Amino acid sequence: MPEDATHTLMVDASVTGYESYSQEVQVGTEPATADHALPVSAGCSAPGYALTTEVGAVEEFESGEVPDGWAVEDLAGTEQVWTFDDAFGYGNRTAGEGLFAEVNSEGYGEDGVQDTALTRSYDLSEVGAPGLTFDQSLPGNDDVVADVTYSIDGGESWQLSYQMPDARGRTTAVLWNAGGQSDVRVRFHYSARGRAGCGRSTTSS
Repeated sequence: MPEDATHTLMVDASVTGYESYSQEVQVGTEPATADHALPVSAGCSAPGYALTTEVGAVEEFESGEVPDGWAVEDLAGTEQVWTFDDAFGYGNRTAGEGLFAEVNSEGYGEDGVQDTALTRSYDLSEVGAPGLTFDQSLPGNDDVVADVTYSIDGGESWQLSYQMPDARGRTTAVLWNAGGQSDVRVRFHYSARGRAGCGRSTTSS
């Protein structure tokens, strides 16, 4: 490698179950090393790992209103936010049953603008390796941004846990480094302009 330059180190595991990793490495005139443990993917299918589950808090979004402990943020200031009563009559498209939380871009129309978050805090001080399981429905569209983020510092900074693809059904996301924390804020975020799609629904968290 050329000396006195910055190079990008990219690592892919030779076995399944690990996520890829990249890191910038500064190379001078002396030998340089860069060590990093590859993170295990959410399915815990890497050799030597197993997924163990213990159900903690559950929210079914069945009340038709914002559930206790949850907060809805209107980041765009358009009042086009998460709703819980199937206001547009599309029904539950997540493969789950009953009512749900949704942001529906089609329902808000071609001039609609949505940038909204659905957030709750959890005490995970006695949980070693927390995860999040939810049912979703998200039609694919390049104008939609949908993700799950979380914060372990009271909302000062947010870490990406899951970027929503065009998908329907049950999904599991890992809350890396959130174990042992007493105030873990989980946030479902959705942003779109115009008739971008039906949005995303979740039925359990």
